[in-house]
Amino acid sequence: NLDLLVSEKFVDAGEEGVKRDRGPLLPQGQVQTGVVIRDPDRIVAGGQIAERQGSTSARASQSIYSERAWTRFKSRKLRQEGREYGYFTDVLDIMLSSGAAYVGVLRAQAHARIQRKNIQLTREYLELARVRLEVGVANASELYRWQVTLAENQSDVVDTRAFVDQTKVELNRVLNRPSEQPIAPIDLPIDDAGRAQPPEDPIGKYMADPWSFEQLREFMVREGLRNSPEARQIAVQKDARQRIKEGRARELWLPELFLEGGVQDDFWRDGEGATTPPLLEAIGLPQPDKFGWDVGLFLAIPLSRGGSGVADMRENAILVERLGAEFARVEQNIDTGVRTELYNAAAALASVGFNRNAAEAAANNLRLVTDLYRRGKVDIITLTDAQTQSLVADLAAADAAYDYVLALLFVNREASHFRNLDTVDAKEDFSRRLNEWVLAAETAEITAPPAP
Repeated sequence: NLDLLVSEKFVDAGEEGVKRDRGPLLPQGQVQTGVVIRDPDRIVAGGQIAERQGSTSARASQSIYSERAWTRFKSRKLRQEGREYGYFTDVLDIMLSSGAAYVGVLRAQAHARIQRKNIQLTREYLELARVRLEVGVANASELYRWQVTLAENQSDVVDTRAFVDQTKVELNRVLNRPSEQPIAPIDLPIDDAGRAQPPEDPIGKYMADPWSFEQLREFMVREGLRNSPEARQIAVQKDARQRIKEGRARELWLPELFLEGGVQDDFWRDGEGATTPPLLEAIGLPQPDKFGWDVGLFLAIPLSRGGSGVADMRENAILVERLGAEFARVEQNIDTGVRTELYNAAAALASVGFNRNAAEAAANNLRLVTDLYRRGKVDIITLTDAQTQSLVADLAAADAAYDYVLALLFVNREASHFRNLDTVDAKEDFSRRLNEWVLAAETAEITAPPAP
């Protein structure tokens, strides 16, 4: 997915940022070469500086302790961890988008299947109307009416096929595949009547009664808080800001300590000062040394920065409090989101049963009315009404099944874990923990003392 690729590159760039901020803590070095021409009137005879001089130097330094450098590095590492959790958030969002697009394709294919079944039924009724016309129990208007209905059904099938193709293009986009690449997603199981069956999910049985459903909501909220990369991202961001706040406080009084040294070689000297005059050399002044070195230990103590250090520390203290409030808000959003989506899933699961019952009743009614129409007991209006009712009921039953799948995906997203992709062992572990949670709640309720 291209959106995920963008997020991945953001994380990769952050890794390089960590390495950059680690740099000042490691040995620093440079080599420099150059030529300098100076004013001869300012050259001191017998010194180390010549009028024309070419030098090569190498210098190195090592920070022994720098609170600012350590603060920058450690806070950057924590922020990078936050970026990684942000990437996991994007992964979950893309998984939800992929799942929704996948369900969209299945729903469109189911609609197309139902519409094709309905158009075949209309063709049968058209043939039946021709027979009725031939035997004299119907007039030509009845035949024309079925021809109009067939044309309308054919138009519906064409629209449905176009929608199937559109949903496949969207799924290919989410998966970063060529738009027209063939794709045949695996559908839900189909019963004998050709209706999609809802998937089996461990949480489904806990939606049957209010008490079990309440325990399920509490358990899934806890799962969401435990799994949430959003919450972990805010937590590490708070840790990073806390580290900056503490570092800024220590910077006010802790000194920086570093070691620095180097060597220099004057490979070319000419003009004034290039050599020591004989008279000065006779009195013991040596010729200039072309090679030199130095090493030093330095201690830098902060005295005053115009109050900016204190202001920086207070600013970060406020930002720590802000992230604390942000963490509480994320927790609240997780709690609200999990509960809301579970209510939607419970309603969708109940709707599956209701709509299947309605579809079965509508199918039975259609068979009855068809038989009556064949025997001339009812008119065409009654049959078309029964056919339309059966079609609508079948579409609603299909929608209910896929709505439940979609609701489960949203529950998984709010809980930050897509259980449909788990291994068998992980699924068994989830079911075990859920059962233990409900049993523990039931035991605690049984052993609790009665209310006064």
